[in-house]
Amino acid sequence: MTVAAWFGYWIENIKGDSIRPNTIRNYKERFEHNIKKCIGNMMLSEAKPMHCQNVLNQMKFSL
Repeated sequence: MTVAAWFGYWIENIKGDSIRPNTIRNYKERFEHNIKKCIGNMMLSEAKPMHCQNVLNQMKFSL
């Protein structure tokens, strides 16, 4: 399963009913603008801390 597929499942089935609609929108925007382009197509099992750090570094420069 890819990171993008996991995010879709997580936001709809795990977090969907427990957070406000505005929070869901914010999570989806962050995913689309920052995470998807860096690691969205990566297999979840292959995502390592260094990949997550890369996403955070990219977010820092896009603010």
